Amino acid sequence: MDVRVRGDLDLATAPALADRVLALVSTGADVGLDAADVAFVDCCGLACLERCLVAGGGHVHLLRRSPALDRLVDLVGDAASPLRRGVGAPVAVGA
Repeated sequence: MDVRVRGDLDLATAPALADRVLALVSTGADVGLDAADVAFVDCCGLACLERCLVAGGGHVHLLRRSPALDRLVDLVGDAASPLRRGVGAPVAVGA
């Protein structure tokens, strides 16, 4: 199932996204996150996406990133961040 993320991904919106994605994963669904339409992202939004990718245990994949997300990942994401992997790449558990 694909989840489209658009608009702002920040302190106010990130918890709801994480809850939705992890609830879908708990049902056994594979989730694709399409973040191409994210206009603004803060560190809370970045942490939310990383949490979803790692906690999803390989069932969550980032399909597309927006320029705003790419910029923040470049500025603050560490080299081991799952957000630095290629779009669509699976994230190994414990990576």
